[in-house]
Amino acid sequence: MPFRKFYWHALAAKLSAGILLGIIYAATYTTSDTFSLFEWSKELSYEARRDFVWYLNYLWKGQHEGYFQGIERTLFFVKLTSIFALMTNDNYWISSLYFSLLSFLAGWKLTKVIWKRFPEMGIPAVVAILFFPSCVFWTSGIMKESIAMTALFFLSAVFLKFWMKKRVSVMEVIGGGLSIVFVWKLKYYYIGLLAPLLAAAWLTRKIVEWRKISSFSLELGILAVTLSVFLFIGSLVHPNFSLQKIPQVLVSNNQLLMEASSSENVVNYHNLEATWGSIVINSPWALVAGLFRPFIWEADSILKVLTSLENLVLLVLVISSWRLVKNIGGSPHRLLIAAVLLYCILLCVFLAIATPNFGTLVRYRIGFLPFLLLFIINQPFLVRHLAKTFNVHLPHLSR
Repeated sequence: MPFRKFYWHALAAKLSAGILLGIIYAATYTTSDTFSLFEWSKELSYEARRDFVWYLNYLWKGQHEGYFQGIERTLFFVKLTSIFALMTNDNYWISSLYFSLLSFLAGWKLTKVIWKRFPEMGIPAVVAILFFPSCVFWTSGIMKESIAMTALFFLSAVFLKFWMKKRVSVMEVIGGGLSIVFVWKLKYYYIGLLAPLLAAAWLTRKIVEWRKISSFSLELGILAVTLSVFLFIGSLVHPNFSLQKIPQVLVSNNQLLMEASSSENVVNYHNLEATWGSIVINSPWALVAGLFRPFIWEADSILKVLTSLENLVLLVLVISSWRLVKNIGGSPHRLLIAAVLLYCILLCVFLAIATPNFGTLVRYRIGFLPFLLLFIINQPFLVRHLAKTFNVHLPHLSR
């Protein structure tokens, strides 16, 4: 298949990004998650060499009194990282390469499934998942996002095969189950929003096929109803998913980051309060901020300049893709597209409100950005140009 020609280039880009991330953090920050979390993982690898049985017991049972105090997802990540520290004799850089490799393999699997099952999306998938700068950079190296997106990419690949009614192997089912656990442990809000949306889309499709419904508007209505049911069920799973508590969590996180950030490095909202009304009023600005800020005139460092240039590209892609929106109703996979776009919009708004700091927001939005790019890059004129540049023949564009 044509996409195989991208394998070594994409792998080199991913491995290089993991090393570059470590270099940038080491040169720019006195303290950073990637190094501090690895230092904690080295403590565990040291204990593993002293008493491997104790180490295995600690990995399985959780927190050991008096040893490591931390929130659950940080502890989970440290445990996971300690396995790689143990394998590499506490070498940060080699461990980083392993993290990047896992992320690449999952992204490659998703790209392969998309190219095979949705050939018209092949080029957009290559660009969005394997080569778009922030999608490569923030899913590489020793970061929570790296492992979370590894799991999310794998899970997405398995779900797409399921959606297309193709055979899913036992190993893929097991891997999908483990992926759910990993995303839930590290970034529960990713899977907490995506899972009900995909489940609602699947159930809606079953209802549409059963009742032979052809109206896209009616399909969207059914999707809204089924989604409401799944969201209600989800609110019982995690306290932060309670409809009453979501605004409180978002605004509380917003206030904490606003206090810890400089005024020129944050998104300011209009009278933000812990109510749904206030969240809705501020949603348009949050969507703009989550996608396009920092703007080019807000950049005061090399990293901000690079981010703002990428945001400018995103702005152009979003504006030029509006014509695609009216064509969604004609797609045989319109319910899936609608669910994924809704996931991107909602997660963007929630993250932009909860994490108003530019640096944090740019990193966190990786949870939806590759999926949004799949849609906004899939423009015939752009895909033709990319196919010509990559020397890839796409039969569907030749018809």
